[in-house]
Amino acid sequence: MVEFTLLNHPLDCPTCDKGGACELQDRTVEYGLYEKYYQKDPLSLPVYTRFEFTRRHVDKHHPLSPFVILDRERCIHCKRCVRYFEEVPGDEVLDFIERGVHTFIGTLDFGLPSGFSGNITDICPVGALLDLTARFRARNWEMEETPTHCALCPVGCGITADTRSGELLRVRAREVPEVNEIWLCDAGRFGHEWADQDRLKTPLVRKEGSSWRPPGRRPSRP
Repeated sequence: MVEFTLLNHPLDCPTCDKGGACELQDRTVEYGLYEKYYQKDPLSLPVYTRFEFTRRHVDKHHPLSPFVILDRERCIHCKRCVRYFEEVPGDEVLDFIERGVHTFIGTLDFGLPSGFSGNITDICPVGALLDLTARFRARNWEMEETPTHCALCPVGCGITADTRSGELLRVRAREVPEVNEIWLCDAGRFGHEWADQDRLKTPLVRKEGSSWRPPGRRPSRP
């Protein structure tokens, strides 16, 4: 099954955002192919598959919404995202289209009309569904994970803040069964970009009608 799954999977792990946190990588290392079984010539390069033909090429970087992008070449048709929309928010907006090797995940023309669409980026086992706000910004092992709570509404959902060098790059859902189970709304997931934009990072004071300035700094003389 691992061999069939890898049959058409692109070899772009060095550039994939899921690298280092990919379930397909883990299963390949755990149960994967051994080059000694498929080597035709001991002096030749190792052959990692018994099927020698060109991998399929389909649409890449296909935006499903302003926040979620789909790479159809990486999709392994596990149907997790389809089941999620059917069973959790109850919005049947994703489904399989076509048959056989031409099968792909598709949606309606107007994207993902759901306030919980970002959860499919967490449950996707490969790099087929990615968060556009964090795409290509850092590798998984470069980010520091900090468990915290979302402060954008009174619910207080559990989240994991992924940062690098003090910069907030990504927000993911954290499992808190009593509050949000393991899901997170799109506002809490994608609404973090304001944290690194023009905002106050030190207190400012204003004395004697002068402009706002950090405390202890005297106004310049004319």
